[in-house]
Amino acid sequence: MSPAGWRIAIDRGGTFTDVVATDPAGRVHTAKVLAEGTGEIGALRAILGSEDLTGLQALRIGTTVATNALLTGAGVRTALVITEGFADLLTIGHQARPEIFALDIVRVAPLAHVVIEARERVSADGLVLLELDLDHLRESLVSARQDGVEAVAVAFAHAVIRPDHEEAAGALAREMGFASV
Repeated sequence: MSPAGWRIAIDRGGTFTDVVATDPAGRVHTAKVLAEGTGEIGALRAILGSEDLTGLQALRIGTTVATNALLTGAGVRTALVITEGFADLLTIGHQARPEIFALDIVRVAPLAHVVIEARERVSADGLVLLELDLDHLRESLVSARQDGVEAVAVAFAHAVIRPDHEEAAGALAREMGFASV
């Protein structure tokens, strides 16, 4: 049984971009191009030639660049903006330990350099219990900027049901000129 459309997987590395694609007839195509500039586009052009992606069934994009940045700790200083009361969430985590009785627990350092608690709260059913305090958030973001923070990640409780607080916080961070939100 052949796939209904193109299935494409792309991995962007530090030096090369690799692409593996299966066309609608089930044939596998591969390409490896330099990652500089428009590596993904160049790799896709190498595979597709003049064909278009009509009927694209799946597109997966991975970045070895991001994985390496996580492993080496490279990257910009980042702030996590989270619902007030959840600042220690990443530190607490899920409490899984490979050696349950170990007395010396070694924790992985959190990815965020700064955690900002936003004054806001949404219930599990989407009811706004506390409106987002943008003035307080702005003050905290100014302070984070002074500490060298360049990027902001926003994660509010129950935002999957009601994302407007997250969207407003992200818009504020972008307005303030953070490199990545």
